[in-house]
Amino acid sequence: MRDAANRINLYMLQAVPQYTNSVQRACLTRFATEGNEWVTNTFHPIKAHFDKIPPRQRIDLRKRFPDLPPLPDDAPARSPVKVAFAIIAGIVAVVAAWLAVRRRKVRKAA
Repeated sequence: MRDAANRINLYMLQAVPQYTNSVQRACLTRFATEGNEWVTNTFHPIKAHFDKIPPRQRIDLRKRFPDLPPLPDDAPARSPVKVAFAIIAGIVAVVAAWLAVRRRKVRKAA
């Protein structure tokens, strides 16, 4: 884990200039700071760098890379309309199953 995290960190620093102050880098360092002394010595300076930057000034790379997964602190993107449609679809499925079972019982009885 620590070697892969370090390689990803170094590559992204070279490839993407905005990565230095990105939210994704802060997330990577949070996952990579759990470990032994080498991990602590490698990623604590990066964590100290992010502690100095206010969260609102951190750059979110998802605008440049839309396929990035959501961050752990992100709230799920739920709209009230989608939730309403999901509830209605669930109710319709339950009613359809109930009608199918009822129709089967009527046909067996006849």
